[in-house]
Amino acid sequence: MEKASKSRFTAMKFKLGDPLDTQLCAALVHEMLRCQEAFQRFSHYAGQNIMGDRSKGTVVKSHNAYADFLRHLYEFYGGCFRRDRRTDDEIKAADLDLLLNAEVSKLLRRKCHSIRQGLGSEWENSISVYELPVPADFAMQFRRLRNENSHASARRVAPAGGMTLLGFYKKYNLFVHLLFESAQSMWGGPHSASSLGEIERFDLASPET
Repeated sequence: MEKASKSRFTAMKFKLGDPLDTQLCAALVHEMLRCQEAFQRFSHYAGQNIMGDRSKGTVVKSHNAYADFLRHLYEFYGGCFRRDRRTDDEIKAADLDLLLNAEVSKLLRRKCHSIRQGLGSEWENSISVYELPVPADFAMQFRRLRNENSHASARRVAPAGGMTLLGFYKKYNLFVHLLFESAQSMWGGPHSASSLGEIERFDLASPET
């Protein structure tokens, strides 16, 4: 019998600025672009729903857009945390949960500090809205819903005792919005990376197609 390899995967370490880092940054820019597109769709259909359109089509499209938005936002932060570790290898789910909860806690502290310094935007809520702890299950529920809406599983339509997508929105959308606001301020826009590689070469009008 052949000897089993010590690991299924070879660790992919890199330094900031090297080719692998550049490729990961381009992937992060693309992931944020997809996140923004999903958020725009959600804003559109959620707006219609809130204004009174409760048709099945609008509700389902709103659900789908929010699920896509969460999926891309989760993937984006996973990539950022891998970059912080200088590796493109996956981070264990439990570790990623801790990192996401800590990131939200940091963003809440920053928001409170900004408001205390008189630097908050006019449309921002009272500081009391942001003076709260991050529940330990936030990132776990984020991850679970991302998984359930990424696979064709029965749990998507009948969660087995877990939080529904609507329940997550009502309880945790403040945290999600803070993550999105922080991310797109630095990584938003298709021109943030010098090259998106094969992504931008998907040109069906190209004579080489």
